[in-house]
Amino acid sequence: MATTYVFYNVNPEAGLELYERLARRGHVDSMVACGIILVEGLAGVPPKEREGVVWLEKAIAAPGTSAQACYELGTIYYTGIDGFIEEDAEKAYELFERAAQQDHTAALYMTADCLVEGEGVERSVAKAIPLFYKAADRGHRFSRQRIRELLARCDYPL
Repeated sequence: MATTYVFYNVNPEAGLELYERLARRGHVDSMVACGIILVEGLAGVPPKEREGVVWLEKAIAAPGTSAQACYELGTIYYTGIDGFIEEDAEKAYELFERAAQQDHTAALYMTADCLVEGEGVERSVAKAIPLFYKAADRGHRFSRQRIRELLARCDYPL
C-alpha cells in the first residue's frame, strides 16, 4: 500500500508514514524506501537528505546488509550532496562492491565502471570485464554497450 501511495502519487505523505512505521519495526526494504524517498524528495515529499541517509545507513547495518541500500548510498557518495556529503570515490566503490557481491545488477555495472576509470580503486579492466558481462547477462544495457566500447579499443592491459 505504501508503494502505491508514494510512487503512484495517491497520497505520498501517508505512504512515507507507512514506510517509516515499518522501517522503525526493522523492515529493511522500508528503511531503503524511506531513504530513497527522503534523499530524492520523491512524489512531492520534500527532500530531507540527512534523514534519508540515516535510513540507508540503518538498512546497511541491519542483518543481511541490503544490496539496494549499499547501491543507493554508494551513488550518494559517488555524486555527493551539496553542503552535506562530499564526493568520495573510495567509499562509493566500497559500497558498490558490497552490493555487487550480492549480484545487484546496477552495482555490478558501477563497480566495473569504477574499476575501468580507476575511481576509488586501482584501475583494472581485467577485473571489470567479468562484472560488465554479469550485469549484461542480467539485461543491463549500458554494460553491453561498455563491453563493446572496451573490446573495440583493446588498448587496455588485460
